Amino acid sequence: MAKISNFGMHTAYLLGFKRIADVRGISSIMSLFENAMILSGIYLQIRPDHHVYIGKTSNMIRRFEQHRQNGIVIEELAFLPIQKRFLDKKEKEIIAKAQRFGIALDLSLIHISEP
Repeated sequence: MAKISNFGMHTAYLLGFKRIADVRGISSIMSLFENAMILSGIYLQIRPDHHVYIGKTSNMIRRFEQHRQNGIVIEELAFLPIQKRFLDKKEKEIIAKAQRFGIALDLSLIHISEP
């Protein structure tokens, strides 16, 4: 695995994520969540060329696999555990925060709906 980019670290920090992982070349992120009680939450993906994607999920491991199966290249991943009932509100807050900080969210990137 490569070193976390300064861009990824800075972006995650500004948006309130406590840690970011290099996920280049891995097919499963299960090892990142071995002791996690909550798999629902908000995630931040750093994609090639510093494209930033923010999403919500009720199961981060499954969601990561869905993105990869649909050809999305994810270089770095940050995750903030959130109870399901707060997902919509927290996702909107983090997207608004990203926009306030001038973080360009590429909304033209493929969005895959979670079942």
